[in-house]
Amino acid sequence: MNHLVIELIKSFEPSRKKRSDVQYNEFLAHIYMIYDKRMTLCRSESMRNKYIKERNGVLEYVVKNRKAIQNQIDK
Repeated sequence: MNHLVIELIKSFEPSRKKRSDVQYNEFLAHIYMIYDKRMTLCRSESMRNKYIKERNGVLEYVVKNRKAIQNQIDK
């Protein structure tokens, strides 16, 4: 599994025990917010573009591997 995704799963804490599809949606929002915070702290446009590409790649990976991600979140 992608090392960035593993780190994001470790930092993710769902609001409470819910259905796995709700937790998955919260996890997607968590990813977006993490990268949004990083982008707001950057002053250079090149770093923002780097984080945008990285965020899009991570979100694409998570969407493609939904079942595996849901299993990791449920643990």
